[in-house]
Amino acid sequence: MKDIISKILKEYSENLLTEKKRVKFHPRTVSDLEYVTDLIVSKWKDKDDETPLVGRVYMEDGAGDKGFIPIYYLSTYQNEAEVQIRDNEKPMELGNIFIIVNPDQMLNPNSKSIYNTLYHELQHVFDTNTTRFRSQKNYGNYSHDSIENYYGHLMSNVRISTRCWKVWSEGIRNLLGITLNRS
Repeated sequence: MKDIISKILKEYSENLLTEKKRVKFHPRTVSDLEYVTDLIVSKWKDKDDETPLVGRVYMEDGAGDKGFIPIYYLSTYQNEAEVQIRDNEKPMELGNIFIIVNPDQMLNPNSKSIYNTLYHELQHVFDTNTTRFRSQKNYGNYSHDSIENYYGHLMSNVRISTRCWKVWSEGIRNLLGITLNRS
């Protein structure tokens, strides 16, 4: 039994994304993201959301489509950030989506948090299952309205870092080793 569980956990951890295989954004995306983050920090500190459009970030999605994602800062927005669709009648592709951000809703609002939040939202944009191929099956009851429907949903949990999974799987493997050795 111990060997079977160890084998399964080893295969699982080997199949996890590694730093070398992890999707990296285009260099232009990263530089745009850094620039827009600085603009948002400045507007947020000045409480200036009279012109909500902060800038656009270059993006290539998982299917290879290219475009610019508008980023808006709204101090009245009720969530940290979210990818939104412009026109519900059109497909949710790069030209039909935008991101809204409100640092006041962040647990620890600062430049790094804003950058990481925008990075997280861009990961959703990159994943065509959350945009172009979004369906009721994979989107389900995902919602900001309740903790269970947001933090407990696969759409947000799929962004957990590889390192967390590696630590978790090693911990389980060690725990099972200890438990199985005692019996």
